[in-house]
Amino acid sequence: MIDNCGFDGNGTQAVVSFVFNRRGGGTVLSLGSRNLLIEGNTIISSPSPVVELQSARNVVIRNNRTKTGTNEFSAIRYNAVNSENIQFSEK
Repeated sequence: MIDNCGFDGNGTQAVVSFVFNRRGGGTVLSLGSRNLLIEGNTIISSPSPVVELQSARNVVIRNNRTKTGTNEFSAIRYNAVNSENIQFSEK
């Protein structure tokens, strides 16, 4: 369980993030992360998207959920940019 992820910012940062920036600004255009498994997490009180990927390859995101303000659970949301072979499932 990952709880109270409000961050000190504008509330748009992802809880799980694979984004690489250059010193001085700009995204690193590299091979990025490979062969990731993000599985079985419960996220409470966090911004959306919960997962953010840049230049990632071969990623499985499954069986993760987020708790809403009404104490209900729903599937997480993710954002992937310049990424390939992202597999997402709620179960």
